[in-house]
Amino acid sequence: MKRVFAIITALLDDYCRSSFGAGAEHVKKYWILADSVIVPRPRMFPLIKPESLETMRPALIAAAKPTMNEPSSNHRISFLHAGLEFTAITAEAHRLKETAETSGTKPAPTTVSALMERRWQMTRAIFQTRPLAVNAALVAANDSTLNSAINRE
Repeated sequence: MKRVFAIITALLDDYCRSSFGAGAEHVKKYWILADSVIVPRPRMFPLIKPESLETMRPALIAAAKPTMNEPSSNHRISFLHAGLEFTAITAEAHRLKETAETSGTKPAPTTVSALMERRWQMTRAIFQTRPLAVNAALVAANDSTLNSAINRE
């Protein structure tokens, strides 16, 4: 197992170094944090607590600073940050959905509308500026269960 871990660590080091330049160590920390705080769930949105995202965000902010003079590295970090922010707002929507399903009570319509409007505006901005950061078409195609669970259809 040590050999497998060493290989994975070497691959992560190489990926971060070659893709993120001076921000490599911070991006590596970001991926290690993501692996430790995001809990995959079969056929469900992963379990992501707000405080988990708050531990990941500073790593990307820190990674961006030393890459200000490395446009391609900085662009890649910005790409990761766009995905993180979209994940954060989507996780919030899924927490509303799961609370509604377990409690049998729909969230306040104003809460839902505000959240989903922010999410839509973010999706639109990402699609316009970094279309590969989030697969907007796939997200939209799979939103029906989310929308119906939080009473948005």
